[in-house]
Amino acid sequence: SIGVFEGGDVVQFLPTGELITNNGSADTLFVWNVHTNELIVSLDGLTGYLRNMTPIPNRNLLAISGYAGEVIFLDTQTWLEAGRLKAHDSMITDMVVSPDGNQLLTIGTGTWMYLWDVDTREFITRLYHDLEQGWQAEFSPDGRYLATGTCFPQIWIWDINQLDAPLHHFRTHTGCVADLAFSPDSQTLVSAGLDATVRFWDVETGKESRQPI
Repeated sequence: SIGVFEGGDVVQFLPTGELITNNGSADTLFVWNVHTNELIVSLDGLTGYLRNMTPIPNRNLLAISGYAGEVIFLDTQTWLEAGRLKAHDSMITDMVVSPDGNQLLTIGTGTWMYLWDVDTREFITRLYHDLEQGWQAEFSPDGRYLATGTCFPQIWIWDINQLDAPLHHFRTHTGCVADLAFSPDSQTLVSAGLDATVRFWDVETGKESRQPI
């Protein structure tokens, strides 16, 4: 162990190496130097905003969200608020950011996911995900695709430039889609299910590309 840090149920590294944690009651954010175990800064009064913490690539920003249904952007150099985004009427259960940092996907407890422009905070579009809970989402490394999955269990693959309809939509697994990951070349989507199988999908065709494991 390199150190013991005060924290709760959410941890995240910044691209610059600092470790972000929250406290047990999820109203205070801590920023740590992991090499010296020193606390750099603590921010309190964030009740309802520390369920999700997502660094924004290519920008000195950390997005935080939670039960308030709102996203707060924090400047990671000054740790001052850099803007807010009212994304949902109720809890935001997760956020996923595109590799270039331009777009932020927020997912709540309803049947819609929302895509936002990070710089302007403007709404881009909404994506239907069929179920009020049990979803997963992942951008491809090249930023061309977005994959979403639910407990139904179904998977959608979206072309980020044509979001009016999914590129592919298929049923898979016999239990919830527990996780999704793209290969480094963005050509293969891997899904892990609660049926204890891992499946491989060709992104271009939407067909299984090999036997599951």
